Amino acid sequence: MHPICTRSSFENSRRSSNDDAIHYKEDRSIQNHHNCRRVENTSNIRNVIEVGEYRRGLRSGTLNVPGIVGMGKAVELANAEQQKRIEHTQELRDYMWSELNARLDDIVLNGPSTDGERLQNNLNVSFLGVENKALVRKLRSDIAVSAGSACTTGSVEASHVLQAIGGAEDQLHSAIRFGFGKDNTEKEIDQAIDCIEDAVTRLRRFSF
Repeated sequence: MHPICTRSSFENSRRSSNDDAIHYKEDRSIQNHHNCRRVENTSNIRNVIEVGEYRRGLRSGTLNVPGIVGMGKAVELANAEQQKRIEHTQELRDYMWSELNARLDDIVLNGPSTDGERLQNNLNVSFLGVENKALVRKLRSDIAVSAGSACTTGSVEASHVLQAIGGAEDQLHSAIRFGFGKDNTEKEIDQAIDCIEDAVTRLRRFSF
């Protein structure tokens, strides 16, 4: 299951923002970057590819017009369907947590409760007694899940976000993150729950 979310990060000092198309379920190679004021001095900005003189030597190659148009349309659809997508992913999230909680013992919901201030497409659960990376390996052929954010994939440390929230060491190292998107269905959630229940049961059998 893949998450769908929108993100906009603002850097007040530079008065600029970035948006990746992947956050709107569009081509991941497209990024929107705009400045609210003209940048006169580019000496402190490094280019990624050392070829070409576009944009004062900061970028190589011509613009991907179809990709840019596609991102614009994806943003338009995301805005128009925002409330519908929020309700849909929240229902799937709550359903998965309810079923997992009913079918497995010793599991903990990390973060706010599902009826609190929680991101509607996010579910982070600790399966106590199961090492999260082992569970991810067990599930990865059937479900796209993770033990943390993509930018900390190589780290052996527990999620710094979960550490900030608080929790016992075994809780932090048994946490799995699930994301829900607009295209996910309840049938897929049922299949995922079956896979998770089976994997957790098998791994617990070997760890005790």
